[in-house]
Amino acid sequence: MDYSASLWARERGTPSFMVEYVAWRENMPVFKYVIMPLAILLPIVYATMVTAGLQTVFGWRRANAVRHFVDCIEVLTLTSILALLFTSLIPMQQGLAAACGNPTAAGCVATSASLAELQLVHLGLNLVMLVCPFVKYARGNTANFASREAKKRA
Repeated sequence: MDYSASLWARERGTPSFMVEYVAWRENMPVFKYVIMPLAILLPIVYATMVTAGLQTVFGWRRANAVRHFVDCIEVLTLTSILALLFTSLIPMQQGLAAACGNPTAAGCVATSASLAELQLVHLGLNLVMLVCPFVKYARGNTANFASREAKKRA
C-alpha cells in the first residue's frame, strides 16, 4: 500500500500527498489496534525462525535441501525487513515532512523518490516472506513424505 501511494503521488506530481499519507499512516485509527497484538508475537515468530535456521545450519533437523534453503532465507529476509524498517524507512518517512515544507523543492522530490525505492525493496522482501511457507511446506517436505510412505509399505 505504501509503494502504491508513492507511485500515485509521483505520477500526479503531488509529493504533499505523501506527507499527508505518512501522517495518516502513523495514526491509523483502527489498524494500529490490529497490529499491536501481532507486534507482540513478532519476537516469538523471529525466535522460531532463528531456531529453524540454526537447526538447518548445524544439521539438527533432517529435511531436504529446499526446506533447509527456505529456513535460511526466511531468517535473512525477516532480519532484512526489520533492519530496513528501523534504519531506513521509518526515519525517511519522518524526514519527509521536514523535506516537503515546500512540496516543489528539490529535496522533497528527491526524498519522495528515495522513499519509493525503499518501499519497493520492502514490498519485494514481503513477497519473499509470503512465498517462503508455500515453498517450504509444498516442496520442502516431499522427501520426508516419500520416505514415510516407503516405511509404511515395508
